[in-house]
Amino acid sequence: MALCYFTQSLSLIQPQPILGAEGLLIMRTISSQLLTFQVLLRSSIQCFLLQAAIRLVSVEEVTFQEIALFLSALKPSECLAYKSLCWRETEQWIDQVSKVQFQNFGSDIRNFILEAVKKLMSSHYK
Repeated sequence: MALCYFTQSLSLIQPQPILGAEGLLIMRTISSQLLTFQVLLRSSIQCFLLQAAIRLVSVEEVTFQEIALFLSALKPSECLAYKSLCWRETEQWIDQVSKVQFQNFGSDIRNFILEAVKKLMSSHYK
């Protein structure tokens, strides 16, 4: 029960990017250790961990892979119900991370995909 109160306290801290990849790894480790907890308690802790990560992890210091690993440790049916508050906050967080990490790649990736599709279409429909 103390873990629930602790994670809730973390989730209520005002947004400030103070944690990096190691902080996200610790949160992932905590989340993956909750298997023996009751479902409601486990769900609460996972939601609080997710909210804490969104508020405290610096998007400049983590990679998409690290975020994906963290999210994969959460049980979607317990903390990421479609269109819930956690779901929307997670979408915004991922969008924020993608803008920071891929700001220089946007047009290059788009051009690469367009060229690849053109080549595929031209070779397939000759």
